[in-house]
Amino acid sequence: MDAEILAANLLRLKGVDPDLPECDRVISVRDSHNVQIGTLTVLDLDDSGDDEIIEKLTRWRNANRECFFTQFEATPERTRKWIISSALPATNRILFLVRDAAGSPIGNIGLCNITAISAELDNVLRGEPLAIRGFMAHATSALLRWTRHQLGIRRINLHVFSDNERAIKLYEAVGFSRGESQGITRTLVSGEVHIAPSGLPAEPGEVALLEMKLTSAD
Repeated sequence: MDAEILAANLLRLKGVDPDLPECDRVISVRDSHNVQIGTLTVLDLDDSGDDEIIEKLTRWRNANRECFFTQFEATPERTRKWIISSALPATNRILFLVRDAAGSPIGNIGLCNITAISAELDNVLRGEPLAIRGFMAHATSALLRWTRHQLGIRRINLHVFSDNERAIKLYEAVGFSRGESQGITRTLVSGEVHIAPSGLPAEPGEVALLEMKLTSAD
């Protein structure tokens, strides 16, 4: 897909174009028996005005702070500002709310660093308890299929801390394989911890930044 067309489509999906059919902004999440168990819905401008969604996004991030590469105490005001001023205008990222069968938001998942040929899986997070085993694996698989079939992108990777075995097992279950890892640097800026790749191998026993690449596709 042409880069300019891709960027325009991402903005349309976020609600910039009010004439875009709602069905184009909803991804069905189905289990191994092809039964619909939930949906992914594009986070849009309307969501930024929904106090319940803002509260959940804030609470989920704080509960999983150690999994992010920028670590700080999130607030509803900061979450709302990030959506409006950063997430929505960006032409290289998109975020979805993960919803259960009843339509309640239970997590989020997205893509970042999107180009015409590649994308990075990002913000995979389940914030609420669920009785359905493997729900987030099904949600991730649904997004990966959408990325390949709707955006025409087949080169998909991700980055995860090497000690986050729970996340790594989920990614392996949906077709990712472990790739190169490298050490990390931590920088404290105005009370925030910014984590970045060091460009060097991790020391033995040290947490590394692991890259994973999608190795299976349908």
